[in-house]
Amino acid sequence: MEWKIKERPNPYDVERISQSLRVTPLLAILLLQRGIRSIQEAKNFLHPSLSSLTPPQNFPGLEKAGERIKWSIRKKEKVLLYGDYDADGITGLALLYN
Repeated sequence: MEWKIKERPNPYDVERISQSLRVTPLLAILLLQRGIRSIQEAKNFLHPSLSSLTPPQNFPGLEKAGERIKWSIRKKEKVLLYGDYDADGITGLALLYN
C-alpha cells in the first residue's frame, strides 16, 4: 500500500465548513480532502439517508452476477462467498449466507 499525503485545504474553506456545520476544523479538513466542497454535500455525507444510496440496479455487472448465481444453484454447483473482515463485510456475508 502506498501512502498519499494530501495538501491542507484552503483555511477559508476549513473555517466555512467548520462554522456552518458546527464541526471541528479537523473534520472540516477531512471532508475537504475527500472532495466534499459544499455545505449540502457535507450534510449528505455526515447524515446520509437511504434515498441517497446508489440503487443496486446501477452497480455494473450485478444482473449478470445474479444470473450466474441462480444458474449455479440450479446446477447444484458450489458458490464461494467472500466478505472482508470489517463489521459491514462480515455482517453482509452472514446475511448473504442465510
